Amino acid sequence: MAGALAFVGAFLTCAGAAATQSDSCRTQLPPSLIAAIPTVYPGYRAPLASDNEASDVAYNKTHHGNGCLGAAAGDFDGSNSKQYLLALTSMNGRSGRVVIVRSAGDAWKFRQLQTWDDYRNRLFVERVDPGRYVRTEALSDPAKGDERLTMTCRHSGAGFGETESTEVVYCSFGSRWRFVQISD
Repeated sequence: MAGALAFVGAFLTCAGAAATQSDSCRTQLPPSLIAAIPTVYPGYRAPLASDNEASDVAYNKTHHGNGCLGAAAGDFDGSNSKQYLLALTSMNGRSGRVVIVRSAGDAWKFRQLQTWDDYRNRLFVERVDPGRYVRTEALSDPAKGDERLTMTCRHSGAGFGETESTEVVYCSFGSRWRFVQISD
């Protein structure tokens, strides 16, 4: 009986590992990046497609997505190199962090854009095209800090927000990241 339980446990562990390996988010990320995340952000891990609401994943797939709402790739800083925009997931699954990651030789360099305290299951990230972005008219308070009323991105921008609700676009201007809230 104990041998049968050990076999079932081993089978379930292997099945879970296989599901993670074939996950539409994980297949986009280098293994060394996945391994680096918990060392830089203890208590957090790389995104999985299952971190998001099933209805949001299904919608993404029917609109030419791959079902991953937690990872996007692009040249976000104008360096002509591939970087990753990630919605990291806390180990309890409730909160997240939005980061941009680029390769730095044998290591990874992380830049945190924002923390996401609630509803990680609704958080999405996306690469947005270069262009002009305008702050939503739904907001009436003045822009503060690195927030702008309008902004023109010369290269890909980092878009993220809550599905069916908000979106913010961040763009790199040299060593500074500025943002515009484009929907509320």
